[in-house]
Amino acid sequence: MPLKIVQRRTYKEVNDLIEKHEIDIAFVCSGAYVDGSSYMKLLVAPKMYGKTTYHSSQTPQGDSTRKDGEELRYIYNYFKYINIIMQVVKSVVVK
Repeated sequence: MPLKIVQRRTYKEVNDLIEKHEIDIAFVCSGAYVDGSSYMKLLVAPKMYGKTTYHSSQTPQGDSTRKDGEELRYIYNYFKYINIIMQVVKSVVVK
């Protein structure tokens, strides 16, 4: 079965698709998961720097003068994490 990527503008729209069984798996934030916890099942949660806490991150614009190394390392690790999750999803969904 081919993998089909579906994207919506809001987490509520994604939650509605899950609740109606129109999609099988989704990336949602912690708030959207709490809202949909009566019909969602948690597959994975991020663990960064040994903790499962949530931290939002900001990506500076290309012409930004901010050179905060810790912030950039966090963003790099976040996207590395997303790549790992995509590999897990592919291995579970596409067989």
